[in-house]
Amino acid sequence: MQCCFRIFLTQDLAEVLVVLRESTQQLCHGTTGLSLWQASCDLANFLCRFVDLSNARVLELGAGCGLTGIAVARSFCNSLVSLSDYDPKVLEQLEFNVQENFGKVHSSVQVLNIDWTSFDIAQLLNAPDVVIAADVVYDSKILPALCGVLRSCLQTSQKSRAYVASTLRDPMTMRIFRENLDTHGLRISDEMQYQYETFTFLDGSKYKSTSSFPHSSTLEAPTLIFEIVAKQRI
Repeated sequence: MQCCFRIFLTQDLAEVLVVLRESTQQLCHGTTGLSLWQASCDLANFLCRFVDLSNARVLELGAGCGLTGIAVARSFCNSLVSLSDYDPKVLEQLEFNVQENFGKVHSSVQVLNIDWTSFDIAQLLNAPDVVIAADVVYDSKILPALCGVLRSCLQTSQKSRAYVASTLRDPMTMRIFRENLDTHGLRISDEMQYQYETFTFLDGSKYKSTSSFPHSSTLEAPTLIFEIVAKQRI
């Protein structure tokens, strides 16, 4: 695998925030999880600017290179972050990127092997307060399994929530995602989009935000970010 490194700096450009290794090819070893995608950068930017995750237990689904989860762990004091994926090569790279940013001894970040099709909340030592996921809404066939995992995690607490980011490529897939959320007892409690360095919220308000996690892409499409909660809690 041919690799490159990306270095992301703090907003004041004074310190290195995240160092990330990724594949130079978007599809490598039969998976897209070895390269960095736009929605991951935009979700990291959103979470670090608008959501306080200090002291939160955070689970990232389909973590890929791990940018979003690593950025959260680096930005918020006492957060406990679990980066999860399924492909062996992706898990290997996740472990590498975690060590690159936190060293070999790191109690605040762990890497988990999670198969959405057989997920059980008992796999987790502690239920997450917040679930995050970026660029996982791309194939309608996997959406029932994804929403099943979200339901299992979000029904554990009144305050549990998820943030899912997806670059808008296929409106039909996005519609199927919304339908699957509904059939799995979940609802979108807030929604915003990010494009041209601007967040646009449901009420029409806009917030200019130059990202600390820039991503170069030939695709000109907005990233949609959903806040998701369970309709009913157990």
